[in-house]
Amino acid sequence: EVKSKSKEYDGTPLTTTYETNGAFEPGDEPVVELSGSIKDVGSVIARVKSFKVMNGSTDVTSKYVVNTYDAFLTVKKAVLNIKTESGTKSYDGKPLVKDVPTVTGLKNGEKPTIEVTGSQKMVGSSTNEYKITWGSVNPKNYQIIEDLGTLTVTKAQVEIRVKDAVKLYGDADPALIGTVSGLADGAEGDLGELRYYRLNPSVKNAGENVDSIAVSYTPNPNYDVTVVLGKLTIEKRHVTLTSASATKVYDGTPLTNDTINVGGDGFAPDEGFIFTVTGTQTNAGSSENAFTYVLKANTDTAANYIVDAPVIGKLQAT
Repeated sequence: EVKSKSKEYDGTPLTTTYETNGAFEPGDEPVVELSGSIKDVGSVIARVKSFKVMNGSTDVTSKYVVNTYDAFLTVKKAVLNIKTESGTKSYDGKPLVKDVPTVTGLKNGEKPTIEVTGSQKMVGSSTNEYKITWGSVNPKNYQIIEDLGTLTVTKAQVEIRVKDAVKLYGDADPALIGTVSGLADGAEGDLGELRYYRLNPSVKNAGENVDSIAVSYTPNPNYDVTVVLGKLTIEKRHVTLTSASATKVYDGTPLTNDTINVGGDGFAPDEGFIFTVTGTQTNAGSSENAFTYVLKANTDTAANYIVDAPVIGKLQAT
């Protein structure tokens, strides 16, 4: 009787054995030739190809009633485990790869080529796939069990820090700028053109304007952007007022000089004082070149100016 057998594929042939039922007379020995062998996954019939009973060199098979029974040889698929790694990183403009697979279950030194192909560059997740090139290995001999990792790219954290700015009351706004940190290397254009601007452009008077300079940019799904607003400080203008001095030899006519020198930062356009010079010197001697002033329209000295005490010139007749 031929014995049925089965095994998991291991790259070696599976053959059968037999057993006999019944008693042989002393000196009689069965000579059996079997057929049937299988290496790859599948089934074949194993049977007795020839059978005889020998006593020494004498064939005594005719003394026996021989019945033979076939059997099956079955090779089952081997389990091939393929595992790829998972990985996570913040977006940096470069693909995330984990390209070393873990492979177990290959038999008899067989080595198909297994290449990890998974890649994730932009924010998001994807399966860390692979491809297998079997070459001379028969893929039908394996049942693949996959344990595939996930590649995840998270948003990079970007900060735009708007620089504080200072200007004098009445001057044009200075160039507004800032610094950007956290962008991927060489990716300065990922947020488009940055435009810095005032949130309160109608504010003109001197003072500190906290969180008043902002920035606009083009959103990018690969970044979480934090903006640190800037401060605009409008400083008061420092103004000095000096009446001119003058001198002459006495001639019987009044000595005057109506010049008022405005120094320091001066006044903002279309603002200032209207001066009236009252100083005069006719006789020999000297006196102050006194003057008075009134504000021009829209001039708010308390809010926007620091005006020093006037410096009074001297009129002198000799």
